[in-house]
Amino acid sequence: MQYKQPTSSVAPATVQVRRLRRKARYLAEAGRVAEALGYQQALADLKPDDFDTLMQLGFMHRAVCEFEDAVVAFRRASGVAPHTPDPHEALAELYLDAARYDDAIAESKALLRLIPHSLAARDVLSTAYFQKGLINKALETMNEVVRLVPSDPLGHYKRGILFQHRGDWRHALHEFTRAAEMASEGSIEQSEAESAIEALDQHQIRQILMLVGEDRLFMLHLLRDADEAAKERGYYLSPGASAFVAQVTAEQMENHDPEFPQPQSRVVSSRMPRYN
Repeated sequence: MQYKQPTSSVAPATVQVRRLRRKARYLAEAGRVAEALGYQQALADLKPDDFDTLMQLGFMHRAVCEFEDAVVAFRRASGVAPHTPDPHEALAELYLDAARYDDAIAESKALLRLIPHSLAARDVLSTAYFQKGLINKALETMNEVVRLVPSDPLGHYKRGILFQHRGDWRHALHEFTRAAEMASEGSIEQSEAESAIEALDQHQIRQILMLVGEDRLFMLHLLRDADEAAKERGYYLSPGASAFVAQVTAEQMENHDPEFPQPQSRVVSSRMPRYN
């Protein structure tokens, strides 16, 4: 009696797809994305209309800085599933990182049409406006973020940066202070907000001390009430900075004495942190 060899019911193409997917995933998880990319591309050739395969291909191209290939992959994914927001979000982020701000704005708006309450879309949109120098538009967009998530310190921090770039020290200080108060104790968010307050104070104090040499009446007012005198000139200092200015003597102000204590100087990056 002869026995027949068992045959697999799985088609060879399916076996090939599984092998390619496993190999691509293994290499990507091992950090060998450039190697994984070849297998992912072969997988996309076998499954040209598979949404997840195309999205993963786009992310791999992005990881190895192949910008145009990533755009093509995400565009293909969008064509496969035109009402799915993921390709638009990926493209918006990609265009923003590549400084193609108009394209980032267009993709963000497309994402908002699909998800009207999207924080990610507003985040990219606000940052793109900011990078184009459209501070008021960026601020309007960030106001929407704060309206949607009023207890999130990141929105207040980013709004503070925008107010600062608009020269609105009062609202910048208010937003940075809100962010520092809302953030968890010892968190990166709290540290960044506190650094922003110090940088804002540093900038304003330098300007205030420059004015002292030009206006003796302002100097006398500053010696009597540093906080009130500063506000009359449009400067808004934190309590610590007001205390610093109050301790400076008239002689030190007039002579620009380099020996009196200087506030800590910290620089706030013009690149705003992003929502995930």
